[in-house]
Amino acid sequence: MPKTKVQTWGNSLGLRIPKALAEQIGVTAGSEVELRLREGGIFIVPRHRYSLEELLAAMPADVHAEVDWGEAQGREEW
Repeated sequence: MPKTKVQTWGNSLGLRIPKALAEQIGVTAGSEVELRLREGGIFIVPRHRYSLEELLAAMPADVHAEVDWGEAQGREEW
């Protein structure tokens, strides 16, 4: 298992992620990650930023259908 050292980085602490591990979880310089505390340890979880195309492709086709809400009730304009 690769080892690294925690070092001071300004007022925070930082650590380097060995290249082999970074490649395995798909992170590169500038990647956003979440830090989670579990069982007395820190887990680094990559955040996937979805493109608009990916989000739209995942939507069911019937979401885009027009909905008939019936006749106007009150003073709303159609």
